[in-house]
Amino acid sequence: MGSIITFLLLLALGYLLKSTGVLSKKDADTIRKLVFNVCLPCMAFQAMRSSTLDSTFILIAVVVVLLHVLGYLIFRFSNKSLGEIVFAGWAGNTAFMGYPIVESLLGPEGLSRAVVFDQANTIMIILLWLQKGIKSILSPPLLGAIFGILLKGVQIPVPFMDAVSMLAKATSPLAMIYTGCILILEWDHRVFPALLVKFVLLPVTAWVLSTLMGLPLIDYQVVVLQSSMPTMVVSTIYGEQLGLDTAFLSKTVVLSTLLYPLSFVLWSTLLM
Repeated sequence: MGSIITFLLLLALGYLLKSTGVLSKKDADTIRKLVFNVCLPCMAFQAMRSSTLDSTFILIAVVVVLLHVLGYLIFRFSNKSLGEIVFAGWAGNTAFMGYPIVESLLGPEGLSRAVVFDQANTIMIILLWLQKGIKSILSPPLLGAIFGILLKGVQIPVPFMDAVSMLAKATSPLAMIYTGCILILEWDHRVFPALLVKFVLLPVTAWVLSTLMGLPLIDYQVVVLQSSMPTMVVSTIYGEQLGLDTAFLSKTVVLSTLLYPLSFVLWSTLLM
């Protein structure tokens, strides 16, 4: 619980910095670019380079694929309003919040699995939901993870690795501050069913699939925790491409982030 309180304090700091004018919308966008293009790749690189590669990584990716196929089928055969709720529930913030929270609970081995989940999650959103080309999946965090695997066992100069480590450690505070900067507090009753999907239906489905596939303890812990993350920040951008209500998605991002401690307490208690 201590880690989530720390993250909430950083979230509040970001909101305060925005509210007092210390950080502008442009500043927040700069922080987002720094985290996505530099800090997250360093975190992914470090996690995959230091992890013990396990065959269950493939099973984690398979669970993610099955989750997205299920979600997309519901989305496609639903009316627009229900489809928006399903997309908001399935599009999880598995990088900006997922990486630091899983690492704080399960350590480096948990983080490496969180990276696998997140990258499979991103790939499925791009290829299945958005139906974009294969080139679109080559994001900086994915490249960081790939290089981390390729360079396992390779002797890398200490100053370089120290720099990577420092940038990786900056991910958590910067990601939380950025999330706080973009918060706009406004309730919408339509968000409630999306929160039920996000915090209950999807994690339960992930738990069932993980159990059926026989995933080891740490693997299904990561799968469920990542599935219970709040709605991803860029869901509004993706939603616009899908013709969805971006105002609704934006509110879901904000409220799911603010109410995430409820999900955290529930699932960390059940899983740990």
